[in-house]
Order: sequence, then C-alpha cells, then structure tokens
Amino acid sequence: MELIRDVSIETIDGADFVVFYTDSFSSFIVVDTSSRTEPQPDPNRCLWCGKVHEGFFQKIIGFFHAVFAKLFGAKY
Repeated sequence: MELIRDVSIETIDGADFVVFYTDSFSSFIVVDTSSRTEPQPDPNRCLWCGKVHEGFFQKIIGFFHAVFAKLFGAKY
C-alpha cells in the first residue's frame, strides 16, 4: 500500500476530479482522512479479559475483573 500525499481536486465542466500523478498502473482508493476519528473503546468491554460480560454471573465476573484491573493494571 502506498500513500500519495500530493493530491488535488480539480473542477472540470462542473464535475470534481481527484488528480494525482504516479509512476505505476494500478487500482487506487480515495480516502478522506480530514475527518478521521479514532475508534472509541466499548464501555462494556472488560479491561481485564477483553470480553463483554452479559448475564448475572458474567456481570459478577466482570465486576471482579474491573477490581483486578484497577489493582494490578489492565491486561488489554
């Protein structure tokens, strides 16, 4: 994968075109990174084991995992 930084948008006859120069023939993907955000962690994901605990007993396990994560540091 190659990142091409010298890219411009040109308008020709009312249509916008992405313009860049390359020395190879290939398929290219245009990605707008100007509004990229980092993925937010799932607040229900256990810091200790990385799983989402559901159900009564699993929530108890998740509680103790949260305590262990606070005491000893998160595993993930």
